[in-house]
Amino acid sequence: MAESRCGSEALLAMPEDVLAMISSLLRARDLCALAQTCRALHRAITLSEKCWLAQCLILPTSPPPHLLPVWRVSFPSYLLLFRFVLSLSPLLGLWAHQNPELGNAVLALWGHLPSLLAFRIIPQELPSLGLESGPLLFAPVFEILPNPQDCLSPPLFFLHGAGDSVHPGSVSMVHPDSNVLLLEVDAQSQSPSPPGFVRLSFGDRRRVLDFVAKRVRIAVPPNLASAPMLRHRDEDDSLLQMRMSWLLDTHKAHNGRIDRCVAESNLSGVGRKASDDSEVAGNWRRRQPGFLHGWVFWVDELLGKSRSLNGTKTSSMNINGESKHISLQDFLRSGDTIGLSLRGAQMKLSTYRAWPNMHGNKFALYKLPMQKPETGREYAGLWGGTFGWPPGRASEDKPGKALFFLLLSYEESDGQLLLIATKILEGTHYVLHPNGSAMFIVKVGEPAVDPFPWVKDGDSHQVEVKHAYKGEGIANGYGFRYPGSKPGSLFVTHNGLIAFVWRDTKVVLTLERLNLEELLKKGERVPALPPIANFAYLTKSYSNVFAGFPSNPTYSS
Repeated sequence: MAESRCGSEALLAMPEDVLAMISSLLRARDLCALAQTCRALHRAITLSEKCWLAQCLILPTSPPPHLLPVWRVSFPSYLLLFRFVLSLSPLLGLWAHQNPELGNAVLALWGHLPSLLAFRIIPQELPSLGLESGPLLFAPVFEILPNPQDCLSPPLFFLHGAGDSVHPGSVSMVHPDSNVLLLEVDAQSQSPSPPGFVRLSFGDRRRVLDFVAKRVRIAVPPNLASAPMLRHRDEDDSLLQMRMSWLLDTHKAHNGRIDRCVAESNLSGVGRKASDDSEVAGNWRRRQPGFLHGWVFWVDELLGKSRSLNGTKTSSMNINGESKHISLQDFLRSGDTIGLSLRGAQMKLSTYRAWPNMHGNKFALYKLPMQKPETGREYAGLWGGTFGWPPGRASEDKPGKALFFLLLSYEESDGQLLLIATKILEGTHYVLHPNGSAMFIVKVGEPAVDPFPWVKDGDSHQVEVKHAYKGEGIANGYGFRYPGSKPGSLFVTHNGLIAFVWRDTKVVLTLERLNLEELLKKGERVPALPPIANFAYLTKSYSNVFAGFPSNPTYSS
């Protein structure tokens, strides 16, 4: 378009601060649409640091404002920082898997330096002085860093594994409405319709994942093995920077790509030995078309357009209805190299009482919808606590109380508003109730008349009950998988606690609202499982498989 026809001279003549103020009033896709009106305006908006800083500040999923200048150092511009944040935002939040039944909850959050970190909360007992006194035990699952070589290339992916190891790879694509997080092997095919990893049989998927993870494994240096991953105090800054620099240098030298021929010979049982390390294609520097296609998808999403992904409908990227399996050989021969990849996909999932029905043969984590508190639905969100009263403390007769994490959400049924408390973590030695069970269901519109059984709390203060609702709590039913229910009441106290009391037994489950990110910052890191199991533990288990660590961990957060 000719510059004389731009018709945007007024906007172009404005100071950058005014343009930034206008940007702060627009959605990102509206700002992109405005930039398309003429070449000069496109250039002005694209190059404006303040415009894209404003977009970062109004993005609901953006890192805290005080971190944006810290992150900006790792990017050529705020525009590229915004792209990084926007593309990975769907991965934020709480993820889970059905196995083991004690709980498999993974929280993904922004790091202090530009990164997305994912940690598994370990099933555990309540600390003797309460949850706030800590520490909360957790294990690293994966982390994602921006690519310093090219910010338009896929972000760098590091899967954590046993023995203080990382396993480098890349992020292949993240759907804007991701509800499933898949660990895959990417064959880097140049074909427009490559045979996908999901079309391999379960056995072949497991074999190739195990093979790649073992071959690209890199041990973390001893001086960084105990370095913090989250910032808790000022002294952590230098260690965080050293750790990130090592990860970036490591990925540059060993980017985790394995030559196709070496993979074929090893996976077929012939050829070179597994100890041959010549397969890592350290000089591989090609851009990955799949991720660039994802960027085009994101731009179209910003502009409100509809676009197909690999010739399919954009609505779901559904991998449920997989067609005929392909051979491992065909998959390997579709590209020159293979490597670990992380993909955020949208799948059509059915749910039962806020818990998604999960597939047992996919190396995947499933997103748990987190409702935000609002008027009339004040108790939505993540809560934690134990059985017993007074709350939050161990007693002499019960020194180790199992810590429960419950996700509270609201659901309408037959014209009635229900509050459902879904179990996502249970700190017992052997599971009592299935993962995803409704520990209690409360009818918000039906006040309870039963009195609260206790008059004082643990500090001998008078207990004041603000609200009480009728409900039903979990009980023994038809075996482990199908629990029953018995009547009870939910009490809301003046200090923000909630307590569900079973009417007949007077058993009480007492909960407090959790800030999981803050608890992680003060927590203790424990060793991870082997890499594939550390991402998705597919074996049915009723005990704490994550508890194979020393009783006194020495890791910091």
